[in-house]
Amino acid sequence: MSPADSRPHAPLKRTSPVARHAIVLLVFLFALGFPGRLADLAGGSRLSMLMQYAVFALQIVFMLITSGDDLMEMKVIDLKREYTPMYLLLGVFFVLSMLVTHDHGAQFISCLRFSVTGLFALWVVNWYDVKHILLFTVRAQAIIVALCLVFMFLPGSGWATVDGARCFVGIFPGKNVCGAQLAFGLTMQVALMRLYWAEGRQPGVLFYAMLLCQLVMLLLTRAMGSLISAGLPIAALLLMHEKRGVLRRIPLGWMYVLGSVGFLIFALNLMPLLEPLLTALGKDATLTGRIPMWQEHISNMLTSHTFTGYGFGMFWENTEAVAVFHAAFDENSWAGTMTTGAHNELIELWLDVGLIGMGVYFVMLILAFRRVWEAPTETYLFCLAVLLGVFIKGLTERTHSTASYWTLYLFLACALALKARATPPPAAIR
Repeated sequence: MSPADSRPHAPLKRTSPVARHAIVLLVFLFALGFPGRLADLAGGSRLSMLMQYAVFALQIVFMLITSGDDLMEMKVIDLKREYTPMYLLLGVFFVLSMLVTHDHGAQFISCLRFSVTGLFALWVVNWYDVKHILLFTVRAQAIIVALCLVFMFLPGSGWATVDGARCFVGIFPGKNVCGAQLAFGLTMQVALMRLYWAEGRQPGVLFYAMLLCQLVMLLLTRAMGSLISAGLPIAALLLMHEKRGVLRRIPLGWMYVLGSVGFLIFALNLMPLLEPLLTALGKDATLTGRIPMWQEHISNMLTSHTFTGYGFGMFWENTEAVAVFHAAFDENSWAGTMTTGAHNELIELWLDVGLIGMGVYFVMLILAFRRVWEAPTETYLFCLAVLLGVFIKGLTERTHSTASYWTLYLFLACALALKARATPPPAAIR
């Protein structure tokens, strides 16, 4: 099925729909992790970086050439009032980061890529509806799954030994990265399957075969966190119903904010009290060393860069800040040697953009999903799948970056929710 056009105000007539579909598929494919370790076979990280920047440039080009009928009408940003919360986030992150960063050149590139990811999400939402966004996602994921299958059967290529266990890693650098990607792909495919069922249709055999392949590969990664980040959103997608069922519609923005903050409060204050019980049960009360790391980050951030952070994506590039963090741990320990990721989304946001940026992030989510329960069912299902995935993943890992699928799809969900609230569509599907 070819994605149908949902034309913006002034489409450039010279733009081929096929080319437009191709760029969306390409951007989704790279956001989902392509080329992964395939790049090692043909030039390594340099080739991968070159391809990433080529796709980045294509995003800008297509946003420009589809923004008007002639050169004078072209613009990357087509400001619309309904998307104000997203513009606010992008603007604050950009300005705040440029004011506090230690490396203005690298910071500008990082913020520009992040901003283009957000603007591209708005562009996609103005051209395509939820179903076609999911179709593009599943098609891009099918390429990833096919490549992972190839690596599975290449001697030693798709596997790694972690803590004495043989784990599947596919085309990705590690089992957790692979598990998270497959969990997200599986969730998006179930969301599309739910839309098919609502239309009274059944997907084909290849669709279910891909679903099964992803599930098997996810189990083979032995990444327990990824099983949870797939299981809960999928359960919500299958159980949620408009009139009846186990789950009702929930305010997704408040769920994310209160759940994320509540988890940190629980982990930092109550988990240590439960240490004797957890130890007796064979569980790690420090969440594999995360809690002491979070406590140190919080202590440091309360004394320096509290409200501004160190710049988007720049804390781990600041040698002085990282040295202060490492000094609190044994030089041979995990926390004493790690150089990337606070392993919690809110802590990482604090490091990057401070309490000001974190507050704006919360405001964007609350405003974007303020009346999401009134949105069409397909929009709510997409937002539910994405927000639950981002929420669960963010409890123990970082989810935001310049152009990852977590960032892109969070922006897509926010844009779809804001668009639905501004222009109520016909009756939702059931």
